[in-house]
Order: sequence, then structure tokens, then C-alpha cells
Amino acid sequence: MGSTSDLKVGAVVKYNNEKCVVLDFQHVQTGRGGAYYQTKMRNIKTGRIAENRYRSGENIDFITVSRRDYQYLYKEGNNLCFMDINTYDKIYFPLDTLG
Repeated sequence: MGSTSDLKVGAVVKYNNEKCVVLDFQHVQTGRGGAYYQTKMRNIKTGRIAENRYRSGENIDFITVSRRDYQYLYKEGNNLCFMDINTYDKIYFPLDTLG
């Protein structure tokens, strides 16, 4: 859990029970009414882009994501084989999950 002040480009947040990557955000302060954050996010699963407004100080569910570099090795049936370039561990992904 974090607040709107923790927003940054590349952060992964939970929005409508989906994982989304923040592509862009802007802090807007109007003459009347409260300030808000206008965000542009990409759904990780579907790839759709959504825009959302958060009130200033509102709580946001941030998701911790670890990123690693993998090298594509080969296709085996309906799976693609990748190798972690640091540990040399092999990982198999179903072909339909990667698109």
C-alpha cells in the first residue's frame, strides 16, 4: 500500500483487480476543488491502456515486481524455453501466454 505521492513511471499498481504499469502521470491542482493525479496505465494481461484519476493522498495498491533478463533458446511443442542469463536456469512458458 502506498499513496499517490509514491506514483512514478514504470510502477506496477493494482487497478480494477488487474495489474497495470504506469505509463504517465500528472499532478493537477485546480483553482477550486482538490488536487488529483491523472494517470495513464497499461494492463499487463490485455495490453489495453486505461486512464484514471486518483485524489491527492489516496491509497494505491502497489505490486512488487522483480525483473530479470532471459534469453530465448528454443521451441518445444507448445512451450518456449528461456534461460536466465545469470543462473542458467531454464524456464518454459506456454506459447499462448507470450502472444
